[in-house]
Amino acid sequence: MSIRTHFRVVASIWLLVIAVWIVLPGRNTYGNPWMEELVDSCTTSDGTKVRLYLGSGFLTAFWYSVTTEAGLFSLERQILYVYSGPELHTLACADRQLSITAETGPIVIPESELPALRKSPRNYSSAESGAWSMIGYAISALLAAMAFAVAPPIRRLRGKGEEQACD
Repeated sequence: MSIRTHFRVVASIWLLVIAVWIVLPGRNTYGNPWMEELVDSCTTSDGTKVRLYLGSGFLTAFWYSVTTEAGLFSLERQILYVYSGPELHTLACADRQLSITAETGPIVIPESELPALRKSPRNYSSAESGAWSMIGYAISALLAAMAFAVAPPIRRLRGKGEEQACD
């Protein structure tokens, strides 16, 4: 086998691996799983593994992901997502329900709802955090508008200073 053929085989295998990686969905619908660490886990009465992750984007707020893995050949999928509060602390699997200890009180999800949540995860947030995020969006929009309003005069001043320096 020549070097050129060997290179083509290796390149084809890598392209195939990348294509499969792109096509197969990750465990999260929201959030980056590479920036998450495992906080807690439990197993439901039917053997479904439930995991709680804490995610940290360096410049963003913390987020929480709760995932399930239903069986041996089942992929782990997100069922609940919380961005910027309330904080989630622990998981408990008992009495055919999943109980998540949160800053605002327990979140209880019956085991029968877990398969549906795997297809469409619940985005949970308190009303308070929702109001604060709207205020944050409003402040960001105001700052962006101010930056665009100030940018043209700064460019005009910069141009005048360069003309004077050339004289």
